[in-house]
Amino acid sequence: MNQDRCLIFPWPNGGNLKNYWEKFQDKRSDRESLQWILGQFKGLFSALQELHESNCRHGDLEPENILWFQDEHNHGTLQITDIGLAKLHEKEKSIKARQSWKSFKTVAPWLIMSRYEPPEMNSTREDPGARSRQYDMWSMGCVTLELLIWIVYGYDAVKTFIKSTDYFWTAGPVDAPPSPYRVHPYVVSCMRVMMTQLDDQSALKDLLGLVEKTPGC
Repeated sequence: MNQDRCLIFPWPNGGNLKNYWEKFQDKRSDRESLQWILGQFKGLFSALQELHESNCRHGDLEPENILWFQDEHNHGTLQITDIGLAKLHEKEKSIKARQSWKSFKTVAPWLIMSRYEPPEMNSTREDPGARSRQYDMWSMGCVTLELLIWIVYGYDAVKTFIKSTDYFWTAGPVDAPPSPYRVHPYVVSCMRVMMTQLDDQSALKDLLGLVEKTPGC
């Protein structure tokens, strides 16, 4: 393998986050299951924070890249994987000066497309420069929104949502102020409807409020 380096994970016997959604949608509102999944997402947020504090960006967050290590109680642990697009940034350099970065993949990572990528990738895809922390924050916000849709409406609603949104944003005229990009109307509509249906003092509504504030468009 010469100078290549690999990260080897144990086999995720449960699959990934999307597999969990599909398999246990009937138990999504159970108190125990709800506490578990929210606790796991808290752990995922903490893991992402650890990456960022180490000057590392993941760059490819999506449900399929969140592994589910299932235990005998059908819970277990969710873990972020596939850091093939992750980049290590040099601490002493400013954001504008960060032209050198290390990637764990040999393919051109900036050319890979994902529905969870932020809108700025539409105009900077050919630029191999460093991705910001906001890139990961946008992606994790998108995953969290799909989690909330699953909890409130079930996995069929998640599939409908995915079919209705190639991305979580849309592009308008290049000269449109202040930006040509907008949050996808279907995404906005889903969040507005959920806001009216969730209890005011619920953790789910608080989480949805955080998603609405995710940096992006």
